[in-house]
Amino acid sequence: MRYLFVFGSLEDEHYETLLYWLMIGTMAVGVYSFLSQLFSQPVCQYFGETAMNDLRVSCLRSLLHRPLSYFDRQSTSPSACSVLLSQQPQMAMPIVNNQLAIVMDGMFGCVSMLVLTFVLCGPSGFIGFVYLVSFLALLFLFSKISDRAYNDLVKADKSGEVALEIFDNVATIQQLSVENHFLQKFENCMSKREGPLARKIRCQSIVHATTESIFYFFDFLATSVGVYFVYLGYYTPKLLFISEQLINNVGFRTFLMSESFKEMVSASSAAKLVFSLIDPSLQKRETSPATQFCKGAVRGDSLSFAYPSQPNRRVLNDVSFSVGKGRSLAFVGPSGGGKSTVVNLLERFYDPTSGQLYLDGTPFPTLNPVQLRSNIALVSQEPILFRGTIADNIRLGVEGVSDEAVREACRLANAEEFILRFPEGYSTLVGEKGCTLSGGQKQRIAIARAIIRNPKVIVLDEATSALDTQSEKVVREALDSSANGRTSVIIAHRLDTIRLCG
Repeated sequence: MRYLFVFGSLEDEHYETLLYWLMIGTMAVGVYSFLSQLFSQPVCQYFGETAMNDLRVSCLRSLLHRPLSYFDRQSTSPSACSVLLSQQPQMAMPIVNNQLAIVMDGMFGCVSMLVLTFVLCGPSGFIGFVYLVSFLALLFLFSKISDRAYNDLVKADKSGEVALEIFDNVATIQQLSVENHFLQKFENCMSKREGPLARKIRCQSIVHATTESIFYFFDFLATSVGVYFVYLGYYTPKLLFISEQLINNVGFRTFLMSESFKEMVSASSAAKLVFSLIDPSLQKRETSPATQFCKGAVRGDSLSFAYPSQPNRRVLNDVSFSVGKGRSLAFVGPSGGGKSTVVNLLERFYDPTSGQLYLDGTPFPTLNPVQLRSNIALVSQEPILFRGTIADNIRLGVEGVSDEAVREACRLANAEEFILRFPEGYSTLVGEKGCTLSGGQKQRIAIARAIIRNPKVIVLDEATSALDTQSEKVVREALDSSANGRTSVIIAHRLDTIRLCG
């Protein structure tokens, strides 16, 4: 009797040869699976971690060069970006770690097994291929639905942002005794994510149930067709049995693939959110030679401005001013009059709605923002210090600064006296946001930080308004010293604060 195969026919005496090569092929697939799992998982894990670290760095680099208007939107607020940057890259890991290796290994195993099935029992193999294509199509459909559900979940989950707000203001919350209020606010955020989370879980459950049941349907179909062809005499029961075992192996691998694929779909959605924060045009900035030889003359021509969050409310309306090299300019007025907005425009945190700012006659938009800000120092009402030593905070962002230059800047800022009273001197740790220093001490450190950058323009935004009388006197002397020979722009509520304009 002759048994019909896909390619030609097979005599009874060649049956053992076929089984021999079948076992060899099966062993080869097993060896491949062992080696791929042994080497691919650690390799994928290593490169995955490296890729995610690079992604975090690229994302942060792009965010640091964004205009402040970008962070005025709720979806890209500083807390929202912080949560995305800390959580989503890790969620995106399955794309490049061992989950990808499992899917690739599963696909290779499925195709190999189906080829063997097709050779042994053509109809059963064909049905197996139809099953695999249907399985992949179902996963593709699931990825579209799951991506939408994941985005809805991320948008609804504001718990991370609320937690950051709480921890940033723990002292104020305790002082006001509003712990329960913020706890309730956090619980409300958690409850809002229940709906999108339930939809995501429901979607995963449907896909899991469908992928499992569809296999049994195709397995039944393959067995029925195989039995029919055995009945017609085209195949033997042995070949049908082997084919069924191979198809069952395919089903097992697709189950493993479906679990890994679900993780990869969520990872893909997370990666999209991270990449949405990256703007390639902000990754590199060309150096503008116009700021390399800055003199310090600043001019504002018919400036008008409205914040992006309130586009219909103008803060500045047709404001013009001019200050020459080494001269002083003061803005005096009540709160809400737009004084600090002028500072934001000078530092180019925002661009004016209309009108133009000029540095030495060159329009601000044509200047490199980094070089522009290196020539314009800002001393604000509440200076921010960073974790590290006093010396680290003073030389922050300026390379090649000697210890003597740091000490000289502190002498000019009237800061050296109190620094040397600390046991560690310039190596004293300032704590988070300078919490170990008083307001006047932080202000003088900020002035020293401005001096050491050797700016051509120094902007003083209510630099002494939050200080007591004695501290204000010392800081004013430091400001006198720091403004000597530099263009000064002074923001104040009171006229008696404007001493540097004389």
